[in-house]
Amino acid sequence: MAVLHRVMDVIERICLIIASAFLALMAAVLMYQVIMRYVFNNATSWSDELATLMFVWAVMLVIPIGVRRHEHISVEYFIMKLPPIGIKVMQVLIYLATAFTMAIIGYFSLGLLESAGRQKLSGLTLSLGMDVPMSWMYIAAPIGCAIVVLFCAERIANIVTSTPQWEERHPKSFVDDDEDEGATLVEEQEAAVVESLEDENPEPEPEPANGSRAVSTSDAAATEEKN
Repeated sequence: MAVLHRVMDVIERICLIIASAFLALMAAVLMYQVIMRYVFNNATSWSDELATLMFVWAVMLVIPIGVRRHEHISVEYFIMKLPPIGIKVMQVLIYLATAFTMAIIGYFSLGLLESAGRQKLSGLTLSLGMDVPMSWMYIAAPIGCAIVVLFCAERIANIVTSTPQWEERHPKSFVDDDEDEGATLVEEQEAAVVESLEDENPEPEPEPANGSRAVSTSDAAATEEKN
């Protein structure tokens, strides 16, 4: 498992680096296109195609990262109500469904490569002086889907051999005395709020008693008479 995790970490890092570079390049190309079009009135023919190419690749490389880090939008309310074994079963089913869906998308996207290879990205082809087939864009789909399947397999292995992911993210929902711990947490928060309020608004120093005030007044009068 340790070797598998290291391999998956390397794949994730590569995807993240490439996607980040493509997003930065896409932003730079679009900015260049806007300047050339509206400032110099000389729009380029390749910038839109290159930005689209970078965007497609960035999206297909970021999707697997979200799957591995469990950062895609999900509804966990009902799953959190299940016992730990039920959570494991549901997680496995979710990742199996995800892997199956992405495998189908990747499989059918491979069939589009042949027809896409006969089409050209005209702007890039004219600018570079070489054929830039549409398949350069379409190949991102099967690659991204294949990486998603790999990450789903890793997640399933983690779920089967370790603590459910929802238990890691919400440990209090799996503790028998969670209510007591929740009450203790609330009390600690209330005490912290009271302490902060006391620090912001310190109590005024107590005024001296009437007797001491009278003594001080008589002393002041005696001092004035001597003067």
